[in-house]
Amino acid sequence: MNKCIGFTTTFTNLVALVLFFICFPAILYAQQTSQVEIDNADTFEGDESLGKNVSRLLGNVRFKHQGALMYCDSAYLYQETNSLDAFGRIRIVQGDSINLSGNFLKYDGNTRVANVIGNVTMTDKTMVLTSSILNYNMNSETAEYFNGGKIVDKDNVLTSKNGYYFSKDKMLFFKDSVVLTNPKYVIYADSLKYHTVTKIAGFEGPTRIFSLAADSAKIYCEQGWYNTIEEKSSFNKNAWIMSKENRLEGDSLVYDNKTKVGFGFRNVVISDTIQKVIISGDYGYNNDVSKNAWVTGKALLTKAFETDSLFLHADTLYAKQDTVTKSRTWMAYKGVRIFKKDLQGKCDSLVYNASDSTLSFFTEPVLWSEQN
Repeated sequence: MNKCIGFTTTFTNLVALVLFFICFPAILYAQQTSQVEIDNADTFEGDESLGKNVSRLLGNVRFKHQGALMYCDSAYLYQETNSLDAFGRIRIVQGDSINLSGNFLKYDGNTRVANVIGNVTMTDKTMVLTSSILNYNMNSETAEYFNGGKIVDKDNVLTSKNGYYFSKDKMLFFKDSVVLTNPKYVIYADSLKYHTVTKIAGFEGPTRIFSLAADSAKIYCEQGWYNTIEEKSSFNKNAWIMSKENRLEGDSLVYDNKTKVGFGFRNVVISDTIQKVIISGDYGYNNDVSKNAWVTGKALLTKAFETDSLFLHADTLYAKQDTVTKSRTWMAYKGVRIFKKDLQGKCDSLVYNASDSTLSFFTEPVLWSEQN
């Protein structure tokens, strides 16, 4: 008898526990959702032609829902679905940061998702977003558009076909036909992340950066980031940087646009387009102001002539430019080897003067020239 009572009690508790877990989501949902409230309207009337519990509001309409205020000229409120359609001079205010406006609003009070259509403008303390259609989630404070949009802040203008804005994180993500315009440069990218506080842009996919300064520098990469305030950047995947006189490429590049200094890591190639000299190696440095450069780690210099080329190997290669003649002098250190169709040689160090094409060998030089 006692066993039966114990079983009955246990079974009853189990049933109660199952019912609790079945009903708990519905209870939680009811607690989390609330009805959209009418805060103001010049005219309020029922409209049975649109269904049961449908209200039509006209003139200075204002709704209130979970801390957000929604303004419009006229609206339909659907109490059964806890949603509304609003028309004319739409404005949504959430907290002290988000202000959203447009021509038409479709709002779901259960999901707190607002669909705004026509001349959409959303502003916060740091930027202004405009688009033709915008979806805004008040719970997560995120916005998205898929029909083209533009972001404007103090220093930059950014346009793209698709865009996502995360208000809490002050982060924007753009996809397809992305263009970031700054007074000093223009960025064209496949996809781009931009932080409105730090002003750092990160990109994935084919990306091109064009300097609007006198140097007319060009940059290409398929992954990297750019700090628009400090003008410092990092580029990866088929990256290269080109100025009027030089081209720097490598697996990874770091570039400071203010000082015009770039560093390359792994498979580095520096091309002097004026002197027709190419140096390559594992690591490299290039300064577009002083015109100095160096490459180390399996360094190779290639100088093209009209009918032949000179190849020079060394541990490290340095280059400096004469400020008067504008000609460059190349210096090679440790384990120098040279090869040309009519000349081969080796030494410890070497200096090559591009102005008169002379080679100076130092420390136990050995040369082979045709039969000598």
